[in-house]
Amino acid sequence: MGNEREQILELTRTLLVDFFEKGDVRLLLELMASDILWLGGMENMTAQGKKNVLPFYQTARKGDMIPFHMTNQRYDAMELAPGVWLGQGMSDCTTDSKDKLLLHEYQRCTFIFRRTGEKAPREWEISYLHQSIAYKGLEKDEFMPFEKGLSTYRKLRNFETGTVSKTDQAQLLQEVDAFLQGIPERIQETLVFLSYIQQFSFAAARFYQGDFPDSKTLRQEYGFLAHLLFAAGPDTYTFHPLLQQILQQRSHRLTPFLRSWMRRKAVLWYLQEEDWDAAFSEARKMVEKEGDILLEAVHRGGLKLLSHYAPDAVLNTARKIPMAVKLHHMDACLQVLLYIVLNLENSEAEEGLENFMADVPASYAYRPYDEIAFWILEGALAVPNLDAMLPFFQKAAALAQKHLVKLPREYFTVVTRGVCSPLSLYYRRSGSLEKNCAALKKIFEACGKAIQDVDVPLWKTLLDGEYAYLTGKLDVAASLMSSFLQTDFRTPDEQEGGCVAMFLMPRILAFQGKQTPEECRKLSNILHQLMSKTETPLWANNLHIIAAYLCSIVETPRERIQKELDQLVTMPHYPAIEPMRRTTRRQLLLKLGKYSTVTFTDETPPPSPSDYSSQKNRLYDNIILAAAEDKLGNGKAAMALLRKILREAKADNVILPFAEYREILEPYLQELSFDPNLSRMAEAILSLQMHKLRTETFQPVLLTKREQAFVKCVAAGKTNREIAEEYCLAEVTVKKTMSRIYQKYGVTNRTGLIAALLGH
Repeated sequence: MGNEREQILELTRTLLVDFFEKGDVRLLLELMASDILWLGGMENMTAQGKKNVLPFYQTARKGDMIPFHMTNQRYDAMELAPGVWLGQGMSDCTTDSKDKLLLHEYQRCTFIFRRTGEKAPREWEISYLHQSIAYKGLEKDEFMPFEKGLSTYRKLRNFETGTVSKTDQAQLLQEVDAFLQGIPERIQETLVFLSYIQQFSFAAARFYQGDFPDSKTLRQEYGFLAHLLFAAGPDTYTFHPLLQQILQQRSHRLTPFLRSWMRRKAVLWYLQEEDWDAAFSEARKMVEKEGDILLEAVHRGGLKLLSHYAPDAVLNTARKIPMAVKLHHMDACLQVLLYIVLNLENSEAEEGLENFMADVPASYAYRPYDEIAFWILEGALAVPNLDAMLPFFQKAAALAQKHLVKLPREYFTVVTRGVCSPLSLYYRRSGSLEKNCAALKKIFEACGKAIQDVDVPLWKTLLDGEYAYLTGKLDVAASLMSSFLQTDFRTPDEQEGGCVAMFLMPRILAFQGKQTPEECRKLSNILHQLMSKTETPLWANNLHIIAAYLCSIVETPRERIQKELDQLVTMPHYPAIEPMRRTTRRQLLLKLGKYSTVTFTDETPPPSPSDYSSQKNRLYDNIILAAAEDKLGNGKAAMALLRKILREAKADNVILPFAEYREILEPYLQELSFDPNLSRMAEAILSLQMHKLRTETFQPVLLTKREQAFVKCVAAGKTNREIAEEYCLAEVTVKKTMSRIYQKYGVTNRTGLIAALLGH
């Protein structure tokens, strides 16, 4: 009996493997008894007698079968009577995606075998066959569901969130879930862990499960995974959105302990891979327990990481971390305080700084590094009052020299503040321009002693260049500024210096009459290059302000100006660049002829110079207001404003802001040239003429995330086909996207795009 049972088990296994994996029905047909009773998977699939059963297998005999992978195979056998046995087999059957079919079915087949006579060619024959697999997508005249397999393959292959109907998405979710059931539970558990990671390698899988199968084995055993784990690079994978959705839903059903453990493992993986943003994002979800990991990510990622989060959210997150953990990661805590000081109003930032220091135990021994950082942060709270700032920075410099310690370069941002016009921030009162410049240079010198990689001569030169421009020394300004646009913009100082020079050079060229097409194209490419280098939202918005400002001095279509204006209105609030944003907004309103909006805006300039307002922006705002009053026919109001603001500017000999609007203000300036107190100012302004830049719009290139990824691929030398393969897209989709990118950069081919990216 034991021998017969083993024979039946082996025969059952052979029949099912031949049928499902090899698509070979020859043995099955050979073993059918002449009086076989057959029951198939569909309602119409029933017949008795071999001659009546055979027609159902005509397709199969032609070799038109779907090959499956069989997993979770189980077989059983039981004797029903002497010489009569029941054999049954069960398994998950999944197609291989290389066949461009995606099906997953559970099959269970039951055979009744009876022993044949001595002269029969085979020892056993099949008297009963129940094929219980029920193909849900079987079409008429199909033996196997080819159409459903093809349809599922295409839908999953080309799936994009938001473009699939709810019905199709629900159906595909069921299909993907069925596929997932076909792999061992331990691998499923690893995939749940990996679902916390947007892109992962098999090294990441082994980080969680040491014996996780390698890529080759995984594809051989579970070929359907190829279209559920989309390749995003060499040995790097991303989950299909539907599979990730299912896996993350499963993670919510885990015990809190296991879920917390998985998250911690994911965060540790991100730290190992130096993905500071992802580590910070995941650690925030369990900040009370994983504050050490969060602060480690902050320490490594710095301001670039924190810039992705609102400052009040960062502050609230930091408050949840136990003080003992904070003291162990003081460098990271200081970076959080630096970010808060840079991005909150002074009163809120001061409160955050005071609360932190008040909670530090009296027994804690501050390092020189900590003390230098706190002096710098205290000085930052006094911005833009240079007289109040200077003592704090000088104390930091003295301490740094004494202990031979310097802070990272990002601390210098408390002075630069992401502005492309230092004097728009630090020129505070009429008659104080020269004094403000001298004090700011002393702060630059102190920063050079207390902070790493601060190019003090560079910043002094930028300041001298802006001063020269405001006071009408155009040749000096051009000489000082031009060199900053001839670098590769590799260091933060070069990038920020390039922004300041970019803000001034187009105007300098316009006054000098050097607005050649080549020069304009060069400046436009430099602006695009700077945009590609920016790493924080603050600098990105600053460059948008530059682009918007340049729209007011070039011949730009009205629609483009309106678009720039709309972007300025919706731009996030950054205290340091807010005055320049408001001034630029008024300039665009004037350019659009919206004079009433300029005069009745709620953002009116301060009535008089103040330590708490930008004198440079106040000059521009009142000049624009005077120009708007003129256009509205209010000549007396325009003259009164102009006379008042000229008197303020006279104390510092500032003339260029007026010269920029000479075209509108000329009649008033002609009249003021007879005023004994203002004649020299008026004549100096009238001697300057700004020519329109006619060939470029200086608009920044705004790219979607997909377009940004494609631009990086182009810069790396990848072809359209390689990009399509990397992101699992049709090549025609890549071509369409590239066409949009060419249009945005104002080029027609890949060569032109690369030149634009390089700033040539």
